[in-house]
Amino acid sequence: MELKDLFDLLIHAVLAIFGVSARELRYKDVKKVKAARILSNAIVSSFGATIVYFVMSMTDLPPQMGYITAGLVGWGGPQIIDKLFEKNVDIAKELKQEKDAKTGKAGSDS
Repeated sequence: MELKDLFDLLIHAVLAIFGVSARELRYKDVKKVKAARILSNAIVSSFGATIVYFVMSMTDLPPQMGYITAGLVGWGGPQIIDKLFEKNVDIAKELKQEKDAKTGKAGSDS
C-alpha cells in the first residue's frame, strides 16, 4: 500500500466521522450529546469507510463517489449497513428459490 492509498483511506474515514458527527449534533437540542456514543459510532463508521474504500478501489468509479458513500455510511451508521445486508440476503434467497423452481429442485433449506 502506497502513501497515496493511505491518504485516500484516511479521507474516507474522516468523511465518515464527519457524517457521524453531523447526525449526532443535529439532535443536540433534543437529547444530550454523549462523547462515548460519538466515539463508538466514529469507530464503526471508520470501519464502514474502510470497506467503501476497498470496494471503490476495485472499481473504475470516480473517487468522489467513494467520498460521498463514506460520508453516507457515517451519517447512516450501522443501522443502514444492517438494512442493506438484510435486503441483499433476502434478494439472494429469492433468486435461489427461483433458480431451484426452474431446475425442479425442492427448496429444502427455505
